[in-house]
Amino acid sequence: SVFYVICGLLLMRTWMHLPTYDNELRFYQSNTWNFQDSEIAHNNLGCTWLRLGWVQSGIDTWTIAQRINPEYDVTFYNVASHFMTNGRVSMNHGNYAQAVEFFKMAIEKLNAAINVPRCHFKEQWTKERDETLAYVQNPLIMVEAEKKRNEDLKTQLQVEFDKADPPRKVELDTSIKDCIARLVHCDQLLSQKPSDVPTLPA
Repeated sequence: SVFYVICGLLLMRTWMHLPTYDNELRFYQSNTWNFQDSEIAHNNLGCTWLRLGWVQSGIDTWTIAQRINPEYDVTFYNVASHFMTNGRVSMNHGNYAQAVEFFKMAIEKLNAAINVPRCHFKEQWTKERDETLAYVQNPLIMVEAEKKRNEDLKTQLQVEFDKADPPRKVELDTSIKDCIARLVHCDQLLSQKPSDVPTLPA
């Protein structure tokens, strides 16, 4: 009899939560309500917020997870990854000063992730931190990396342009001109570099 009562309560609880299973956000919100002290539940909710485009809500939720468990490295890395992505986007658009600021914020969170007692991916995250730090310490390295990316992209677009039909050539011509403009910008920045600044390996 007690067994059936318990089973009935469990079934009722499952039935009450069925509506949450058809919506990822509601599902993970429900988890944080049921497990308010779970850093993992809050981390998962933060990832969901970010996938839906609610960036600040995601970061706020990861911050809650960090307060619950300051030794849970994943939430620190998630925030760092977000800042690194923004930094790369800014770099790709030629906004190097903005990229450096994003990378600085990423480094702070990467250090927090790396320094927890049980870091899941210490070697990999340390490498990412060091690469990001190199950009901050010498932004011209970032410019050279972007120049090489645009040179490679321009070459690929030119190959496609030579084989394309007329309508497609119009689209590709615009992209090629954009690459050229970015390369000119990179060259302008690199022309200002002192002679002792290290360059990227070939």
